Amino acid sequence: MDYIIAVFNSRNAVLKCYQVLSSVGFTTSVISTPRVKGLSCGICVKIKKEDYHMIKKTLSQYDIPNFSGFYQIKKENENLVAIKL
Repeated sequence: MDYIIAVFNSRNAVLKCYQVLSSVGFTTSVISTPRVKGLSCGICVKIKKEDYHMIKKTLSQYDIPNFSGFYQIKKENENLVAIKL
């Protein structure tokens, strides 16, 4: 169940990120932010682990405000854990 999410402090920023990534050919999805302590807005962008480095590079070229960071979501002992990348 490991995956990576891009977290923002606003819904508009999440949707802009999704739009940018889709327009350059990445397969992503907007999902409800997992209930993990400390994560922001109610929605986030879920990305494939194998696309992480290219997506990070791509997003650095765009001015998307309110970016909180990338997190790897893992399940440990029946609990979800977010690891900031």
